[in-house]
Amino acid sequence: MPKASHMIRPGHCREVSVKTAVFPLEEKDIKEHLLGSRCYTGTRFIVLCNSKDTAVVEVEKTSTGKIFEEIISLRVVSLPEQTVFVEDSGVDVINPSAMLHKAGEYQEDAVVVKGTFGHVSFIRGGESVRLHVFDIVPPMPAKLVSMVERALEMQEATDTPVEVVPEITNLLVIARDAPTENVIFPCSASEIRSSAIPGKDVFFLDKLRTPPENPTLIGCNTSLQIFREMFDCTPEFVQICPREKRSEELFVTKCCELKEGFEMVDGGVVVPWGAELRDVLAAVDTLLGGSS
Repeated sequence: MPKASHMIRPGHCREVSVKTAVFPLEEKDIKEHLLGSRCYTGTRFIVLCNSKDTAVVEVEKTSTGKIFEEIISLRVVSLPEQTVFVEDSGVDVINPSAMLHKAGEYQEDAVVVKGTFGHVSFIRGGESVRLHVFDIVPPMPAKLVSMVERALEMQEATDTPVEVVPEITNLLVIARDAPTENVIFPCSASEIRSSAIPGKDVFFLDKLRTPPENPTLIGCNTSLQIFREMFDCTPEFVQICPREKRSEELFVTKCCELKEGFEMVDGGVVVPWGAELRDVLAAVDTLLGGSS
């Protein structure tokens, strides 16, 4: 069954109550047992669990100012055939992106999660914001992708779940397809070895004193300029700068020419090549805050 297009997700787990049910979790039975009963005034959703099934309902209550209010109407969010209950202490149920990621592991439309600190929440259906992250490997894992994922665990700029879409350029693949035997990378920090690229000899611009014969430089405009100034010639050149990448959706990319902070460009954001987590967090918060 395809997931519903309209997302339902509590703003906070404190809006969710969990109740053990001793009756069948069918809409008729749920209404019969809940309407007229009382629940905590802060409750907006009730997760009903019996010995084998789970259902979720949204409730409307009286407003008398008491701690416990009477349920006067309800709406079924999901019935057992649409719902799964999972326990994962590593999931922060308050974080929308973490909930979206967990829900992606299941076919059910509604996923109820008992997560960190025993907190319970759920997510049902809906669309996420797709955030493309342009990065380069090796080294692996892709650093910017990892930092964006970490930033999303911390960000509070949007209540909309965010799906990270890695857009990875693999230098080993680029080098294998290079038109010459000798390939030059800008920086030895990538730790690429010739043994990883059969048929190619690998050099690094930051270690080079004399250029090899007929080289292909795999890098950005800055590295090409450095090569020309050092050796007074122009090599074969493959452009790999992540800043040159674009997406019609939101994106994060990086550039060595940007030294600090971040820069908004064409519906995305650019961070420095050596960005710290705080830079990425600020960039992601600004980008998502502007999209929500």
